[in-house]
Amino acid sequence: MLPTQAYLQITGLFDLRGGAALSFMLLVPALGVFLLQRYWVSRRFYVTVTGKGAGQTPFDSISPAVRASAARRLRAGRARRSSTSTRLLLYASLGAWRSAPTTR
Repeated sequence: MLPTQAYLQITGLFDLRGGAALSFMLLVPALGVFLLQRYWVSRRFYVTVTGKGAGQTPFDSISPAVRASAARRLRAGRARRSSTSTRLLLYASLGAWRSAPTTR
């Protein structure tokens, strides 16, 4: 409720001081919880346990040719997705530019 109120204060009522005060009121408990959590975690020791699942095949059992082929296909898929999104962004930008109202 408080973040919404701060947003409305700034954008709807154009009251920057009031919005800043509400935002600061949000910052104080967030900082308090952060420091409390940091203190709580620093008192304990944690150990990370890692391991390999039973159903996995070792990566070394795959031939280098198959590994290289998979890497090429992965790179090609990334490049194709990147160019598609770039074209879509360009098309949307030009479409918005063409349909923008002109002022005279």
